Amino acid sequence: MYKLFLLLVLATTPALAGESKFWVWDLTVMPPAFRQPRFTHAGEVRLDKDSMQLWIEDGLAAHTPTPAVVAGLLPLYAKFIETERTIFGLQPTPPSKDRDLHIVVAAIPPYSHDGKTFGFDGFFNAFDQLTEAEAVELGQHSNEKNIVYVNALQDVNSDYMRGVVAHELNHLVTHGQYDAETNPLDPWLNEMLGEAAMQLTGYFTDTRHVDAYRAHTEWPLAVLQYGVSYGGLSLLSEYLMTQFEHGLIGKIAPAHGDGFARLSVVYGQPWNQLFEGYVRWLFEQTPRSAFPGAPVAVRLPTDIMQLGPSGVLYLPADFALTAEPKLAITAVPKACLASKNVIRTSVVHRDQAQALALWVESTPPCAAARGETKFEGFTLKKL
Repeated sequence: MYKLFLLLVLATTPALAGESKFWVWDLTVMPPAFRQPRFTHAGEVRLDKDSMQLWIEDGLAAHTPTPAVVAGLLPLYAKFIETERTIFGLQPTPPSKDRDLHIVVAAIPPYSHDGKTFGFDGFFNAFDQLTEAEAVELGQHSNEKNIVYVNALQDVNSDYMRGVVAHELNHLVTHGQYDAETNPLDPWLNEMLGEAAMQLTGYFTDTRHVDAYRAHTEWPLAVLQYGVSYGGLSLLSEYLMTQFEHGLIGKIAPAHGDGFARLSVVYGQPWNQLFEGYVRWLFEQTPRSAFPGAPVAVRLPTDIMQLGPSGVLYLPADFALTAEPKLAITAVPKACLASKNVIRTSVVHRDQAQALALWVESTPPCAAARGETKFEGFTLKKL
């Protein structure tokens, strides 16, 4: 465990670097632009060999965290870092050689397009790991520091936003240390590790995503792009940390290969076996999930059903496949055309309830072309 030496400096008091400017993405336009507001140094927690620094954007008015909030968040953020280091490893060293971890609280207004508004909780910017000259060549800017950006326009002291910081800290560590061009980490697995970091720090706060996934477990866990199911990945990470030694989650990023290969190496089981175990746990809940809410939905079968790769349907238990299959795969997603795809079933139990779990086992495993509500999946036709 790392010793913590707390040095609290309130936002109204000059300290250390005093004030500084940071490049911050302007996400009201796409692709993102940049702005460079001024920040006041709000406090420091000294860790073992480095520090955690907190910065608050000037001019936030009513959104400026109060001194009492700052005083509570400083040791909490430091605890997040301490906890994650024991599982995921140390933070990277950016070009400036400044190894401190900087939490930057900034105004991050939403993006609006075609009548829809998309909000942002916070982010880690991988370009901060480049020199400013390298970033500018790519049309970006770099602060050359280990930074997690937190949206000041939300309640930064809420449990949800605390969990956001834990999630983004994991992205900083994981990307900076392991997500190399020669051995890239699949985005869906990267997001699963962020969700695991939230749980390790005590925040089971992605309940909205979990509720949505439990109602649509046909959504894929593994996707080729960034349209991931955060709810499904939250539950997958919980499954791995409750059914296996929880520290193994930290060995995934340093492993090699795609997401399926990394999981197989770390947990000593092929993906298809791991997924079958997850399918049973997801319904049976032994032990029960720490996420509140309704259990997974049991759906009535229809003549044609859509099912994502690494998705599962729970049907009434009397819908059993016999020697003459009642279902056939009539359409296969492009990513799975080279795989052997077989319909699998398992009877699952929870309390007095029983259901038939149904999924498509692909060998080798394949990921969906998109994620969550829009994805290219298998079409199953009732014969």
